[in-house]
Amino acid sequence: MLHARNRAYLGLALSSLLILFTSCGSNSGSTSGTPKTSVTTASDGMDGMAGMDHSGTMAMDPVAGDGTKDSAAGYTLQPITVPTAIGTQPYSFKVVGPDGAAIKDAEVEQTKKLHLIVVRSDLSLYQHIHPALAADGTWTIPVSFATEGRWHIIADLTPVKGTRVVLGTDVSIGGAGANQALPAAEKTAKVDGFVVTMGGQLTTAEKPVTFAITKDGAPATNITDYLGAGGHLVALKVDTLAYTHLHPNSAAGPSLSFDAAVPTAGTYRLFLQFASGAQVHTAEFTVVATS
Repeated sequence: MLHARNRAYLGLALSSLLILFTSCGSNSGSTSGTPKTSVTTASDGMDGMAGMDHSGTMAMDPVAGDGTKDSAAGYTLQPITVPTAIGTQPYSFKVVGPDGAAIKDAEVEQTKKLHLIVVRSDLSLYQHIHPALAADGTWTIPVSFATEGRWHIIADLTPVKGTRVVLGTDVSIGGAGANQALPAAEKTAKVDGFVVTMGGQLTTAEKPVTFAITKDGAPATNITDYLGAGGHLVALKVDTLAYTHLHPNSAAGPSLSFDAAVPTAGTYRLFLQFASGAQVHTAEFTVVATS
């Protein structure tokens, strides 16, 4: 801190102090060079930390919810048509705001107004789909429920003139069903003829996590954007199904890099989606995140 040692230098000291405070204030809230990371934190209310929109840039607005509960910060997911049997059936719902009215519009994030994640509770089956929005605020989409058991549905959207919300609910399909054992933690996954190798360590502190995509022993070609990004990475915590959505800081290609972090340590199931031409591929990993 500046301190005037005598009256002769008082004016100079005050001027210097004013310049210092002005400089500090101009840096406050700066987002230049911010990483492309999306973290939703476990909270029933508003998370005061920076979240991330689906454009892949940091968003200083808070994120409500982490997909484990159907209500957060006054927003509620209200199911309308709820499937109960095995097969492909329509699922419809509304998202109601703090004023009790259905949200009738949402911001376009990564080319879609709402991202819906559907997983079996044991994380053995995964879907990332995008429902259609009706004028009354009803979202509807056919969903494939391939086996009986408990399924978890996560809705990720940003209402127009609202904050981003991540809400979750369960549906029971055809009875209890037997859970499959979680696959062991591995750094390599195979999907549709591709071999995907993970590098780096997932932690609660932001660190690089990479994926190398090869085919026939060579870097894969014809890797294209998927939903406006080089790829999408969803992390679901095994014990709570808490949701984290990440986007790469690199263009579509055989190497994808994420500046990644998760809210808490523990075991996660990762679902990396990338595209080759018009086909979308999902590589799955079991990972133990450290603090």
